[in-house]
Amino acid sequence: MICNYIHDGSARAGRRMATLTFCFLLAQHATALAQHDDHTDMLIGADGDGAGALVLDYPFDEIPSVRVTDAGFAGLFSSVDPGFIPALDEPLEGIYELNLNTAVGMEITDKDPNVSILVGATPLNTVGSSAVIGTHDSPDPEASGLHEHATFQVVLDTADNTTFAEGRFSFRLYDAGGVYADSNIATLTLSNGLLSSGESNPKCLKAIAAEQSKLMAGRYKRMSQGMDSVIAAEASGKTKAALKKCSIDSSDDKSLPGRLNAAQTLAVAKLDKSCGPLSNASTPFTESQVYTHLGMGACRMEEMIGATYVNALEELAGLFDTALGAGTCDTAVTGLCVGGPNGGASCAEDEECSWEEAVAETFTCLKNSAGEGGEEG
Repeated sequence: MICNYIHDGSARAGRRMATLTFCFLLAQHATALAQHDDHTDMLIGADGDGAGALVLDYPFDEIPSVRVTDAGFAGLFSSVDPGFIPALDEPLEGIYELNLNTAVGMEITDKDPNVSILVGATPLNTVGSSAVIGTHDSPDPEASGLHEHATFQVVLDTADNTTFAEGRFSFRLYDAGGVYADSNIATLTLSNGLLSSGESNPKCLKAIAAEQSKLMAGRYKRMSQGMDSVIAAEASGKTKAALKKCSIDSSDDKSLPGRLNAAQTLAVAKLDKSCGPLSNASTPFTESQVYTHLGMGACRMEEMIGATYVNALEELAGLFDTALGAGTCDTAVTGLCVGGPNGGASCAEDEECSWEEAVAETFTCLKNSAGEGGEEG
């Protein structure tokens, strides 16, 4: 799963990966040390005394998401928590301390394109990539060389750090010395839409929750009304009303994304009263954190529309194809889009000129679905 929602309604195809600078690595390491008392590390042990398979002890079902925040670089969100730390013997829990001098590595088994992991200075950006986390060289877990923090990153294709994004990655642990078998595969979700604690300003937190609630309800209402009009247009052949409700013209303030974005702008303006002016340094939440959180709500409502209306993205694109004409790419002569939402733009294939692509770029979390959900008789 990849979600990427930009609050101004624009989106860009593709993903770009980034390698952090040495200075950033040092800064992240310092952050890990400073925040050590405020997080839950992943315990690394074995399921046997001196042998068996590696075990990763962490409440993945209870804490499946990692909160990544603006790292101070364009399009980059990161976190160094949770870290890794050796486990002590807990036979009743089925976990044993590793043999001393066991070097444990991390291998990526699956990941979304916008996710990157750094182990030390080694980027793990592809499935199958791996690196040694550290060596368990002390019976004191805190002092062990296996007490380390990887850097988990979500990398965007935009410099706008008010963009909501999330992605998953899966990994397993391995013993570089070959004594222990590999661990089971674990999965974490990285998200920049999760708010940190608002205890220092509960009034601000309450205001954000209230505005998020109104925005999500309003988005669902407008989009569901639009989908209802699409279905009605299919039945009647009359598309005028549906086009008015569902226009995705980014230059029109009265288009569907225009109205949704205006509602969000108004909601953020209202937050000044409870939270104060938002900025890169505002507390308890920065401008980036507020916008990405609101973007998360927008994404979830688009997912709900896709769950309620079968093949919503395809149906919406079909309305534009019928009423405004489908777009194609003239690859043989001009290399330009003919008709459709991107008429006159350069292209290499018809998809770049299609209404379905334009709708997907406008509503990045609106997806089609497969299957009828029942058993065939």
